[in-house]
Amino acid sequence: MANIYLWFATREERRDFTQQLIEFHPKKEGRLNGKKENRHIRETRKRYLNGLELKKKNDYSNLDMQFFFGRVPEVDPKKYRYSPYNPREVFLNGFRKIYYQKSYKHRPGNWLVIQLRSTKKAGEIEQFIEKAIPKERRGTNVPIPEEVITKLKVKRAKKYLKHYEKGHINKAQLLEIAYKHLREVMLEAPHLLENEAYLWRKMAFAFYHEDQLDKMETCLRQQARIIPENRLYEPYLNLGYLYSEKGWNQKAIQTYREGLKACPENAFLLHNLAYLLLEIGDKKGAYACADKAIADKPTWEYNYLLQGDLHFHKGNYAKTLFWYEKALNRSQYSPSVKIPAEHYCRLIHVYKVLGDHARARKTYKRAFQLYPQELPSLNEVYFLDDEEGEAGKREIVTRYSLGDVKIYEGEIKDGEFDGWGKLYNPNYGEGVVVYEGQFQQGKKCGFGREYNRHGTLCYEGEWHQDTKHGLGRLYDQKGNLIYEGNIRNGKKVDIWNAYLRNNRKLVPLKQAPDGYIELYYENKQPMYKGSVKNNRYHGKGTRYYHNGVMEFDGHWYDGLPHGYGVEYYQGGELKYEGEWKHGYKTGKGTGYWPNGNVWYQGEFVNDWPQGYGWIYYKSGALKYEGNFKEGEFIHYGKEYYENGQLKFEGIFKRGPYFWYGARYYKSGKLYEEEGSLLKEGDF
Repeated sequence: MANIYLWFATREERRDFTQQLIEFHPKKEGRLNGKKENRHIRETRKRYLNGLELKKKNDYSNLDMQFFFGRVPEVDPKKYRYSPYNPREVFLNGFRKIYYQKSYKHRPGNWLVIQLRSTKKAGEIEQFIEKAIPKERRGTNVPIPEEVITKLKVKRAKKYLKHYEKGHINKAQLLEIAYKHLREVMLEAPHLLENEAYLWRKMAFAFYHEDQLDKMETCLRQQARIIPENRLYEPYLNLGYLYSEKGWNQKAIQTYREGLKACPENAFLLHNLAYLLLEIGDKKGAYACADKAIADKPTWEYNYLLQGDLHFHKGNYAKTLFWYEKALNRSQYSPSVKIPAEHYCRLIHVYKVLGDHARARKTYKRAFQLYPQELPSLNEVYFLDDEEGEAGKREIVTRYSLGDVKIYEGEIKDGEFDGWGKLYNPNYGEGVVVYEGQFQQGKKCGFGREYNRHGTLCYEGEWHQDTKHGLGRLYDQKGNLIYEGNIRNGKKVDIWNAYLRNNRKLVPLKQAPDGYIELYYENKQPMYKGSVKNNRYHGKGTRYYHNGVMEFDGHWYDGLPHGYGVEYYQGGELKYEGEWKHGYKTGKGTGYWPNGNVWYQGEFVNDWPQGYGWIYYKSGALKYEGNFKEGEFIHYGKEYYENGQLKFEGIFKRGPYFWYGARYYKSGKLYEEEGSLLKEGDF
């Protein structure tokens, strides 16, 4: 039977009706199912009714699970103390569930929720409810309050905006619906948007990208109606900025001046207005606005920049450098690395205008060391338009494959990729970038970003000789950050995104203390148990997968497996046991198939079989014994069919050990699968 939802104006009224239901008896007058009230009944009434008030999960919320299939255990009449509030009696009287809730389908109130059994007593209780509770107070017959409907419109507008930002297929339509909802809220209850004023700003920028500037302006003017007075300048600042981005400078100037009427002497509005006036050639007006902006916020770094730019237009480069350097010193405390990098770009440009290429080069190198991720913008200022110095040694080229598909775009030196450039992979499609960053002598070296075939960022950070090496960030296939820290030869070495257990709670780890430690994932599964030094695994320790299965157990050195260790598959099966060196399988070891059979036994170097060893089929049968180099058969060896019959004995050329076609045989004896000699001699 479905739930019955009953609405009450007060908690007392709901409690009284719940008492009537539990003590209901159709043939006896009064309550208590015809029983006399005693102290035990009064105590259980108070306890169970109070329990209903405290939480949704109470003694009555799952009676059908307590008495599964309607089976009610017998009780000893001599020991059993009767009360209609005992869960046993409530179930026998026809109830499957009873609980309270504060809202039902956006209808706030004091709700009583009951579910009845398919019994005669339950039918009598249902008839009693229909007589006692009017239809207007049952379920969806209760009207939704107007304010709740208005709040729902705000909630839906947020939802549609979120879908729009994620690039939903009908995003333009969703934007229009969100706009309609917010307009209705502004007419019905504008106070509900006082803390949600940012929605108008987000919607304005969305309409800007949709090239609907009239609605963009409407959104920001609506925001100006409800935003606090101390932030009233923001809508005008954003509106002027968006108009200037479209090239509508006169409209932007008009907007800034309108904003200054509402917020006189506001430094942000004056600052932007000064730049626009300077752009259209009104130097007198620009200087006047700049003076007022600086007077309002004399130590604001952007006003330092403004003064520097004004002096640059006057040709006073000494004062320009003075103000740019003041802005740069102030920006060192900025949380964004882009801001100080922009200041460095300004300084480099001034030094180049002055012809001081040595100072420009020194400033460029310092900026690159501090903000390597901003190298493209630094290169654009320092290299691309330079006619002297370093740039003269490089040239900007675009190279194509034989199929006339672009494979590289950027700087070259002596015929090799050198400097900043982009690599393309024609196999992923035309124009798909797989790497952008620095090159040195044809190899990835310095700062760079790597992308997958879908254009999602996989890695950004430092490279050395085509290998991830240094500080960097790793991302998963969806672009979520999964590691940030030091990387050595492509392997993670720092502890990252780990948690400590504090009583029963997990606390994010900032810096692991030296010594023994137990670390956990966010899902409360163990991450690592063992020794740590300098925020890296160091000494004896055990690393785990996210599902709690052991990943590696053995010795660590500076964040990487080093010494003897055992590796496991994610399902818990043994994968490798043997020696390691700086994160690579190096030395004597044994590798296993997921089914538990050995696949290789012998010497490893840098994760590859190298030296003398034995390869096995998945069935466990011997496949090859002999010499390896970088995982390939080489020199003297024996190869076998899976039935155990010798296949070849002799000298191998280098060939992959999982090659299932013709082998790279040099000289020896080749046999058929049944054992007969097929060929002998040179191959």
